Amino acid sequence: MDLSPGSSFAGYEIRGEIGRGAMGIVYLAYDPKLDREVALKVVAEHLAQDPAFRARFAQEAKAAARVEHPSVVAIYQAGEKNDIPFLAMRLVRGRELSEILAERGSYGIDAAIALLRPIAAGLDAAHAANIVHRDVKPANILVPDDGSDPVLVDFGIGRVMQGTRATQTGSWVGTVDYVSPEQIRGGDVDGRADQYALGCVLYEMVVGEPPFRREDTIQSLFAHANDAPPLIVTGDAVADARLNEVVTRALAKDPAVRFASCADLVAVAAGIVAAEGVAQVSSRTGTVIAPSPVGPTGTVVGDGRAAEPISPPPVREVATKPGKTKFVVLGLVVAVLAVGGVGGYLVFGGGSGSSTDASAVAQATATGTESQESEVSAACVEAKFQLLDTARNLLRIRAGLHYTSPVFRTTEASILRTKKALGKCKLEGSGSPLGWQQAWDELFRAEHCVNYDDASGAKESGKTLQGLAKTPGFLIPQSS
Repeated sequence: MDLSPGSSFAGYEIRGEIGRGAMGIVYLAYDPKLDREVALKVVAEHLAQDPAFRARFAQEAKAAARVEHPSVVAIYQAGEKNDIPFLAMRLVRGRELSEILAERGSYGIDAAIALLRPIAAGLDAAHAANIVHRDVKPANILVPDDGSDPVLVDFGIGRVMQGTRATQTGSWVGTVDYVSPEQIRGGDVDGRADQYALGCVLYEMVVGEPPFRREDTIQSLFAHANDAPPLIVTGDAVADARLNEVVTRALAKDPAVRFASCADLVAVAAGIVAAEGVAQVSSRTGTVIAPSPVGPTGTVVGDGRAAEPISPPPVREVATKPGKTKFVVLGLVVAVLAVGGVGGYLVFGGGSGSSTDASAVAQATATGTESQESEVSAACVEAKFQLLDTARNLLRIRAGLHYTSPVFRTTEASILRTKKALGKCKLEGSGSPLGWQQAWDELFRAEHCVNYDDASGAKESGKTLQGLAKTPGFLIPQSS
């Protein structure tokens, strides 16, 4: 139903058209009774002809109206006029996030998290009221012109549209770029489907495109159901690691693996919830395989509350040439590498799953160093041990080995241990260890190869990691 400016509908004066969608048209309207402007959604006539649709529309509108949150668009009135359903909603003067992304391309990680934090809280408020959005996407996130918190619109549309003639050819309602695997399968859907979509939005805001966009709809749906999200690489190794693990968990194929809430997703990404103990998810199977750090910011206590973040020691500035950093090799670690047994381990790699008491090695060989330096060196020596163990396992992988083989499982677990050890080295080191970021990035490439059964790629990563570990001064923090 097209309404022209100056006409009236259900007691509202039409002032213009805001936008059109699958369900109908949204108008800028004026409510003379309360002397305020509203957004008036009028359902398309072909949908209004379906009595079942109108019943679902009324039910979902009533449910959505129970959600009271600043980042969920408020519903002022729901009703029918001449058998045409309508919604009168809070008017948000602003732009769709999709429009902004089309212009600017992407956001920085911190800016993306800041924008999505209130949206996550709004979704959790809806989920607490047993309301599932089902179509979270940038086009349904309005960013106000006045700089206030963004607002999520179109709650319950997926459930309302389900089963209408417009969707008879499919078993789910949503937008292909953000639809969860359980929606594709036609299974039960709860708030974790919204969390999946929010993870896709976060990925798109940082990278510039959704994680599973393909050449056609079928390929995209297959990717949502089966593929791991591509790795995010922004150049900040710590931030990338944190974000990749958060996105991988949010986009887990099994809803049970995802975060407990949308707010938890954003909090972990922001480093508010601790890095230690956040479950790493196998992108191949969608199952939790081991605890792994999201980033060196804190620890998760038993009840899920965030512990106090751990602050790294202050960085001592060192004179540098443009683009290069000067590193000081500690005599402590030189002594460690000179020890025959340890040197043999570093050159040839330890056995799978082997462990070394790096603290004891550092303490036994330290001369003239302070206790803090011993602890830092111990963390970095342990990281080096784990790195070489991973390199050794990667080099054992051969083409034709199935991912369920012991070699693949052992390598996957080794990568997780190494990421944790590298995170601790970075956290406790005084300064930026040489090659740390290279090693961190290569670990994620190696993990990607393992997850996709890419034996040749895994071997190349193994050679790179082995070469890094043998580089003089590798992982040696600056002397304080």
